[in-house]
Amino acid sequence: FGYCFDSDDYVLASVSHPAFKFAWLKGDAEKCRARQKLSARIAMNSFPRSNSQVDSALGNELFNFEENDSPTKDEVDLYLCDKDKTIGMLDRHPAIKNVFLRYNTALPSSAPVERLFSAASLVLTARRNRLSDKLLEYLLLLKIYKKL
Repeated sequence: FGYCFDSDDYVLASVSHPAFKFAWLKGDAEKCRARQKLSARIAMNSFPRSNSQVDSALGNELFNFEENDSPTKDEVDLYLCDKDKTIGMLDRHPAIKNVFLRYNTALPSSAPVERLFSAASLVLTARRNRLSDKLLEYLLLLKIYKKL
């Protein structure tokens, strides 16, 4: 599974899951990289401000020389400090919830079932219409395993 630790998708899937977060990461460097990936992904999903909001923000912050913490950083910090490990806690962290849904949702596929029915139609012919369920299952398994 070593290649999984290098993939951004796998890292984001596990870090955005409340039960795992950083528990599986060993070093501080790995945790920092994972935090950066999560922050970057949240920043990609954030919506740009409207022109009126930008104008008012520029007017208010024109002469503000203090460092401005990003809301993304605050969201990630709040999420990581939250001790709740249930999926319901993601309702308190909507940006993390979006990442969680993006990377932890299984895509349904009917291809394996369609292949099984196709194989069953080749086994269960007009001449074999009285096969028992158990025998049909055995014949299908033999047909599938024959290809392996």
